[in-house]
Amino acid sequence: MEDNNIKHHYKIVSQERKAVNNTTANKLTQEKTMTNKMELKDTRNGEIVTQQESHMVIEDTTYIDKLLEILISYQNQQLELLQSIKNMEDEKIKKEIDIQKFRDYYDTSEAIETATADDPDDFSSPIYQRAPIHQILERNADILYVSNDGTSSLFTVVSHYGAASFSKEEEIFPGEVKKFYNIYEMRFRSPALIEYRVTEYNIAKSTSSPNRDEFTAQSSRNINAAPLFTQLPDITIPEGFALVIRAEVHNTNDVYVANSGANTNDANNRNILDNGDNIRLFVTNANLIFVAGSAANQSVDILVEQ
Repeated sequence: MEDNNIKHHYKIVSQERKAVNNTTANKLTQEKTMTNKMELKDTRNGEIVTQQESHMVIEDTTYIDKLLEILISYQNQQLELLQSIKNMEDEKIKKEIDIQKFRDYYDTSEAIETATADDPDDFSSPIYQRAPIHQILERNADILYVSNDGTSSLFTVVSHYGAASFSKEEEIFPGEVKKFYNIYEMRFRSPALIEYRVTEYNIAKSTSSPNRDEFTAQSSRNINAAPLFTQLPDITIPEGFALVIRAEVHNTNDVYVANSGANTNDANNRNILDNGDNIRLFVTNANLIFVAGSAANQSVDILVEQ
């Protein structure tokens, strides 16, 4: 009887232990299941993210790379914007400087200090008087007028860039206003101590003169051949108007034009007209001009508005 009670008690204890074990096992199984349910894997966009116990673990750096790429792009855009603003400010300052420069125009009256008859064929020769336009204005002169206010020819050489090279000499006759373009520097000489003006202001004498109702035209046939010369006739030229001299188209040789008979034979102080060429001179009377042919039987026409 007592043995049976012991067995029965043992059986009950065993059953309780089994129940406890089953309960514990079930609890562990439930916890494991919950843990498994909390493990999420997202494979969108090639990214793997595991979530466990409310903690995010990043297993791929693509998000960081993209974020850095966006930040770098934004930074570059900001730098480009700042550079654009700086360029705009620089351009504004440059325009203001240019405006300031063009408030100052080149305009000077000079006089030849040393008379020199011969072309030195050397732009660096000390006989030339300089007009350093770029040095003074810090820019080239787009258009420059040179007025010969003397009674003898004015000769000039011109540089368009850097004063490293100059043109051949160009003659400006007495009373003539000649226009030049894009001038860096000019240099002048004359066989006489004459006055001249170099300016950016338009001083062309014909621009302010009214139209005329009449004109005088004459032909000088068979002018003397050098070393002889012919003086043009006595014709008064109105203020602001020019004497036009044209070598006839039928000429077979050159015609020399100068401000004196002697200068028609001086290669450094005469202007040469080929057949059909013409020249305009702002002088007060045609008789101030002398012509000669390089050969006999040459002719010139003259024209004056009255």
